[in-house]
Amino acid sequence: MKGLEDRIRDACAVADTWGPEEPRPLRLPVRPRLRLNVIAPLTAAAAVVLAVSLVLVILPRRSRPVPSTPATASPYLLAMSGGVLEVVDSRTGRPHGEGIDGYGPAVTRGPRPGTYLVSQPEKGLSGPTRIRTVRLTADGRTVVESAPHWSVPGLVRELALSPDGRRLAYTIRNITVVPGAPATVQPIVVGMLDLRTGARREWTLPKAQDASASKKPDAEWNWGVSWSADNATLIFTARVTGRTAQVRALDTTAPGSDLLATRVLVSGAGKIGGTLAFAVSSGDRHTVIAAVDGARSSGRAKAVLAEYVDGRFTRILATLPGCGPVHTLTSSPNGLLISRNSTRCGNGSGTLIIMSRGKVQNGYSSEEEVASAAW
Repeated sequence: MKGLEDRIRDACAVADTWGPEEPRPLRLPVRPRLRLNVIAPLTAAAAVVLAVSLVLVILPRRSRPVPSTPATASPYLLAMSGGVLEVVDSRTGRPHGEGIDGYGPAVTRGPRPGTYLVSQPEKGLSGPTRIRTVRLTADGRTVVESAPHWSVPGLVRELALSPDGRRLAYTIRNITVVPGAPATVQPIVVGMLDLRTGARREWTLPKAQDASASKKPDAEWNWGVSWSADNATLIFTARVTGRTAQVRALDTTAPGSDLLATRVLVSGAGKIGGTLAFAVSSGDRHTVIAAVDGARSSGRAKAVLAEYVDGRFTRILATLPGCGPVHTLTSSPNGLLISRNSTRCGNGSGTLIIMSRGKVQNGYSSEEEVASAAW
């Protein structure tokens, strides 16, 4: 009993030492149960995913084909060949439906979606030329609209609409025919027509170049007039007999009317050799894309598309299929259109090449020269 009493006495002595100033031992706090807090939002998210999945399964899904052209683009384009306006299916490279006679040689995109501007000579080889509006339907049919239309004095060879759809650039090449004498091709004229007001402005070669330009007209038929993104600058390739071909920029807001007083962007083809044929702006003030005939590519002379930055050759973008010299180079929202013309080609004398999404393909072959194209 004495041992038990001693233990009770010691326990009471310890209890007497606990006072108000001495806190009693506390229990450890209960840790929160994180598992329930994590599972709750996960459960809610899973419910949302399940609901969305059920909606997608129940609702009908629209099929989305992958076209060979951009989703917003019509597969049909217009090409001018042998005085006939042809509708070409870009997916097959074949004509679509019947062509329209009596137009050409120039065609470009129109100011409204699905429309094109087409030249129509009124009085033979010396003009004037009427500019008509042609609407291309969704199923590839052409409808010639009665209005609006414009008139340009002279035989129009090329057309190019500004990005804002307000100004139409053109080139004129009049041909004078005298009985008993060879036909005379007049020097080129570059013009601009305001589609809203009908006002025109033109630029010509200086007088000293008139004679030399007429001696060998076959080399200077077209100058590949196109617009830069600023809606004020025209890009063209000046190919005057006896001079190195040059890509030039014409400021349509500046005074003057001399075509050779314009700013030089590229002079000559550079280290790849060959001859500059045509060029278009790539969207900035520094870069142009040019078609070059006879360029040295893989040890052989070929027609290529080349890039030039600040006047210097940088790289070859593509080697062009087909044969014959490059006849036109046109930039469109859907890609580049390049025509090559030669009677030596086995598939006819005209080939239209489509470059879309960085790929080059033969787009259209014709027995006549492809004078122009638009898409």
